[in-house]
Amino acid sequence: MKLSSSGKIEWNKELREREEEAARQLTDVISSFVPVAGIKDSWIWEAAKDGRYSIKSAYEVIKNQRSDRGALRLDLETLASIWDTPTPQKAIVTGWRLLRNRLPTCDNLRKRKINLGEEDLRCCLCQDHEEDANHLFISCPKTQELWDEIQRWTGISTARPSAAAAHWLSFSECGQNKKGRKLLNAIWLSCCWLLWKRRNEIRFEGKTWEVYNLLVEIKVRG
Repeated sequence: MKLSSSGKIEWNKELREREEEAARQLTDVISSFVPVAGIKDSWIWEAAKDGRYSIKSAYEVIKNQRSDRGALRLDLETLASIWDTPTPQKAIVTGWRLLRNRLPTCDNLRKRKINLGEEDLRCCLCQDHEEDANHLFISCPKTQELWDEIQRWTGISTARPSAAAAHWLSFSECGQNKKGRKLLNAIWLSCCWLLWKRRNEIRFEGKTWEVYNLLVEIKVRG
């Protein structure tokens, strides 16, 4: 980014669709400030108390980018992009329901006034947390083992937000181009679909959690 002689912001690369909106917001923020003579400009990172940027504070900002329901507010156009992903339809439907918090997880069943025992409310993977979508798919220690393996396999390194929608955006944006983002979308959706399938097998059929077997299945189907 640089300023032209006329004071207009110029970008060093062509912006993506999502970046264009962020650029407009940045322009609005900059235009709201009035320069004051005699005062030296300085950078302040508002996410840290001392005003200094750090990787840790940036990670916390990304991790906590969620709505009051624990997920980013996704516009329909962004959300609808998953339907164009080259992956099985079941994976797409599962991802769509997950990103809209419509899967019948234990917390959602309770909200629908379906009585569940205390034991039934727990995550069947770790047995140490009430099951909700963000925990089951992202922050459960067992699930994190799977995402660790997925990142090793794909060779990507990204922040791991605890909200499903933020995690999806962070993961897919690691693609270098449109084709790469579609491929990562397919892997993410397949991972969530097969994770949900395995969760049901554990809960209702008594099967066990085996991360490497699940990883092999994801590689085959993703």
